[in-house]
Amino acid sequence: MNWRIYAMSMRQNRKGFAIWMVVIAALVVLGMAFYPPISESIGQMTTLFENPMMKSLIGLFMVGPEALGSLTGFYITYASIYVILMGGIFATLSAVGDVAGEFRDHTAEFIFTKPVKRSSILISKWLAIETRIFILCIVLCITTLFSFMLFSKTAPYEYYAKEDALETVSNAVQQRPQVLSEVFELNADFFEGWVMAQVETQLEENKAAVEEIDLSPDEMRAMLEALLQDSDTYFEEVLKNPDQLMDQFGIAPAGREAFLKSVEKERISYEAMMKRYENDPDFHLEMFLSAPDYFLKKIRTGDRLKTMQGAYPEATDALAKLIAPYSARRIALLHFYMFLFMSVMNSLGVFLSAIMRRPKGVMATTMGLVLALYFFSTVSRISTETAKFAVVSPFGLIDQNITGAVYQLSPLNVILLIAEAVILLGVSINILNTRNI
Repeated sequence: MNWRIYAMSMRQNRKGFAIWMVVIAALVVLGMAFYPPISESIGQMTTLFENPMMKSLIGLFMVGPEALGSLTGFYITYASIYVILMGGIFATLSAVGDVAGEFRDHTAEFIFTKPVKRSSILISKWLAIETRIFILCIVLCITTLFSFMLFSKTAPYEYYAKEDALETVSNAVQQRPQVLSEVFELNADFFEGWVMAQVETQLEENKAAVEEIDLSPDEMRAMLEALLQDSDTYFEEVLKNPDQLMDQFGIAPAGREAFLKSVEKERISYEAMMKRYENDPDFHLEMFLSAPDYFLKKIRTGDRLKTMQGAYPEATDALAKLIAPYSARRIALLHFYMFLFMSVMNSLGVFLSAIMRRPKGVMATTMGLVLALYFFSTVSRISTETAKFAVVSPFGLIDQNITGAVYQLSPLNVILLIAEAVILLGVSINILNTRNI
């Protein structure tokens, strides 16, 4: 590390850095300004999102009614296309301009032949760019939070899982379960949604058992929807003609009587559960404790949140932690990911500068490579089978799912990003040490 070279690199392209910072920050604010009108017209866009061909295309950019309807979902959809890509381009071009620029301007003969180790020169320049990246990420984080505060008035509230806060709310609900029916609209649709949420959880937790059944998850959900729409007709049809269902569940003909008894038992149990749902606060409590996130995700407005806090005043602070238009903590974590990602792109720019013999072609090559890495990561998300290949690109190592109930740093992704940055820098130093200037 050489402080003079570091200071010199920091002074270089100060105006360019300021312009980049203003442009990217402006992209955040201007992009978020589109949120209010788009969120208001989500209902009109539903038909577009239901088109099978469009689903695959818009899935590349994580676009969808739910994503665009929430403040964080809209930001991620927008940021993944513009802000993150622009950040990657900035970091890589900054490194290329600082390192390859020495060869382009024919100053390499002077700086790399001084009595200073080449590794020290390269590390100094890399750290200078890291400083700019750090400043940029801080500015972007503050700008994003400002934009969220500015446009959060029209945004629906989101549920953010926190175990300690959830425990406080659950304890309060157990004291007065009868209030649940006052806070939430416990109608037939609410019950159907709760049952579907339970089934989704069971399917996720018992993947091995589900794979043995001759039914796809979509077919099982369709079967459940038929049951919820008209339970009497559904059970009657199964009892009259159980053979098809028996085949799908792999039940032999010899088990027909036992299967019919099981169906009849489930019918009685389901009818009893429906009666309890209509007027039994204890059952409402059981529903809440089995899937509290399903209830809390229904609190989509500030008025509903105030109603819940008024019903359970001892859980006011806990509810505020669980339910909000956005999470500042998640925004900060996302920008930490961006800092690590841009560090990799910084090292990539240094690497390209070290290996390319013709400085004039470095800029074009750099832009092409960054765009290729971005689109590779984007296309990889087209399906669950190809999503695992997204991590091949540094773009794919940024966990952008800040809209999920749980969001935290992935140790593996953090380690991979740091390792890529260090390895690329180390290889660049080794190449430059053996290169004839």
